[in-house]
Parts: sequence; structure tokens; C-alpha cells
Amino acid sequence: MMMLTRNTAESLDVGDRTDPEQSIRGGSQYLQDMMAKVPQTIPEDERIWFALAAYNMGYAHMLDVRKLTARQGGNPDSWADVKLRLPMLSQKRYYTQTAYGYARGHEAYNYVENIRKYQLSLVGYLQEQEKRLAQQAEAQEAQAELAKGYPAVEPKIAMN
Repeated sequence: MMMLTRNTAESLDVGDRTDPEQSIRGGSQYLQDMMAKVPQTIPEDERIWFALAAYNMGYAHMLDVRKLTARQGGNPDSWADVKLRLPMLSQKRYYTQTAYGYARGHEAYNYVENIRKYQLSLVGYLQEQEKRLAQQAEAQEAQAELAKGYPAVEPKIAMN
């Protein structure tokens, strides 16, 4: 469920990786661990992307791709620069230059970018909902304001 390797699951005291409760608890703990390891030099709003990539492919490979990014003149603290180098971790001419070797960096790239797209769609949806609710509130306020200008008329019941 939370894509924990056997070793990672054991380190997090997850006895049954297929048990949803254990898997989610372990996965959330592991993501917290990755967030804590992300260097402070990385901007706050980008730290989650680095942590998610590390969650997917391992923290050591995140160190490798950041070093590769710096060697190529990119900014190792910029997700935009680092993500472009992730697929290189599966190419022999690049992974042989790294401390931790081969990694399926293209999978980490896709994993994080899919999460980013999903987040953007949720944010867009929520912004549209807020806009619609604000427009409804404005319309109700306008109606209430209009109603203030008219005196209340008591209905008269004819008694014959």
C-alpha cells in the first residue's frame, strides 16, 4: 500500500506491509523521517518534493542526484534542476560516477510529478469552490442590503 521495502518496513516496526493500518503508519513515519533529513538549504516550499523523491528511491540516491546536479552546474537545492537529473541515475555513464550507484530515478521523477499534478488539481478545485462560495455570500449580502430599503408590511387579514 505505502510501497515500503522489506528492510524499511522492518526498521519502522511494520510487521505486515499488506496491513493498511501498519502500512500507513509506517509510510507516514518514513515520510517524516525523509522530511527531517532534507537539508535546510532547500527552500521550505520545495522540501516535500525532495522528501518524496527520497521516499521513493532512497535518501542516498537523493544525495547522489544533488551532487550530480551541482557537478553539471545546476542548483542542488532547486527541485526544477534536480528533477531533470533523476532519470540520469539509471544511465551507466552517470550512475558509475555516484556513491550509491544505479537507481530508478525516472520512477522517482514520475512519482513526484504525479503527486505535484494531483496537488495542483486539488488546489485549483478548492480555489474554485472558495470563489463560488464567496460569490454566493456576496449575492446574499446584496439581497439583504436591498431588502433593508423596503419597509416591512404586515399582512392584513380581512374579517368579514
